Amino acid sequence: MKTFILVVLAFLAVYGRGIVAWLRARSRSNRDKKIFRYNGTDADVVVPKGVEIIGKSAFENRYSVKSVVVPQSVKLIDGFAFKNCKALTSIVLSEGIEEIADGAFLDCESLKEIVVPKSVKTIRMGAFMGCRSLKSFVFPDGVSEVGPLLFSGCEALESVVLPKNVKTIEGMAFQFCSSLLSIILPEGLEIIEASAFGNCHGLKSIDLPQSVVKMDDAFSGCSSLTSIVIPKNVAEIGDFPFDDCPSLSSIEVAQNNSRYRSVDGVLYSKDGKRIVRRPQGIVQESFVVPDGVETVGEGAFSGCSSLTSIVLPQGVAKIESSAFAKCTLLSTIEIPENVVEIGIGAFFKCSSLTSIAISEKVARIGEQAFEDCSSLTAIVIPKKVVTIENMVFTNCEALQSIELPDNLVKIGFRAFDSCASLKSFVVPKNVTSIEQLAFANCSALEEIVVPKSVLQIGEDAFEDCPLLTIRAPKGSYAEQYAKENKIPFEPIESTR
Repeated sequence: MKTFILVVLAFLAVYGRGIVAWLRARSRSNRDKKIFRYNGTDADVVVPKGVEIIGKSAFENRYSVKSVVVPQSVKLIDGFAFKNCKALTSIVLSEGIEEIADGAFLDCESLKEIVVPKSVKTIRMGAFMGCRSLKSFVFPDGVSEVGPLLFSGCEALESVVLPKNVKTIEGMAFQFCSSLLSIILPEGLEIIEASAFGNCHGLKSIDLPQSVVKMDDAFSGCSSLTSIVIPKNVAEIGDFPFDDCPSLSSIEVAQNNSRYRSVDGVLYSKDGKRIVRRPQGIVQESFVVPDGVETVGEGAFSGCSSLTSIVLPQGVAKIESSAFAKCTLLSTIEIPENVVEIGIGAFFKCSSLTSIAISEKVARIGEQAFEDCSSLTAIVIPKKVVTIENMVFTNCEALQSIELPDNLVKIGFRAFDSCASLKSFVVPKNVTSIEQLAFANCSALEEIVVPKSVLQIGEDAFEDCPLLTIRAPKGSYAEQYAKENKIPFEPIESTR
């Protein structure tokens, strides 16, 4: 008897904490056979037979757990069940599991391999996100969707076998899988969502199946991708296709595609009225946009850092968002006379741009259109423009002269922030509002003439302008603002 008691005590000493932990969980979940929380400290865990659900966050932050065996009785691994089990290197999943829920293995950074049984039909958002040591993964054929963020941040992932029946690869599914060199996409795949392969820096090539109909900015940030062929059924590519793909030198299109075509590796709409994307990897310093183009699409030339000059045809009527963003060597460009709108960030970070002629038909210049154009010295704003939008000229450090139209009514948030060479400024006579930080950090600004029409000046509109004197009519709102903010003031005759 004494020997038996000693054996029992020894057994409890070794396994007691694990048994108590399981008993606590099972006592709370006896009816639905669900584990709510594992409170043990064992390194190797065997889930008891009969358990059907491993509950939400059941093992979350259990840093001691190194291996787990899941029995056939389990049908669901619920959301974040093993989240942040940093020591977990191995998990055995048995046939019978049907669903792996959101973030089930999120940030299990030591997990190197996992075999998913054929019974699994659903793997939800971010299930393996942040599994930095995971090297390979084979999908069971019953899975029809690759969920969003599924393997995002799995930087060691080298090999993936997709299910035969997959129809959609959702947004950011393989984002930041920097070791992924290639992947075979099965015929039958129809949709590749935004950034599905974003920032897969090792991906050099990819063959798109003929079944694909939509690829929404799927390969942005693939810095090693050199070429791609758009299949015949693709009808939608996204707003900023192949952004930040500096090695991409050619985009080809299947001849029978009804929406797109390629000329010399440059992507256009089928009718040739829209230039969609000039690959960043083309090294020529100049480019002539062909006649017939009416729209320069979103991000069409973004990041083309070798370009020094671009010629636009007179038929161009619209320059969309980020069209020429980060063309860091572009020094001059003439906007055709038919252009009516310049989009948000159209010339963002064109740091070599010294001058630009804007046509008189332009009625709107979008936010951040010339932000960080640090070499721009002078600009004339067309008469139809009524608002200087937010951050349009932020960090234009060389800007000394700007001519504004009389019908301007508003100067937006940070519109001229950090224009360090601007010495004087005359606000047009119909402006009613100068927004917050509009002229902040204009360290050389000595005077600004403000008309009586201005009825609102935002907080810190002239922050860090140590040389500034505000000149405005006596009794105007500008005078009141100058006094309240202790800015030197000189009265002038009313300009209205």
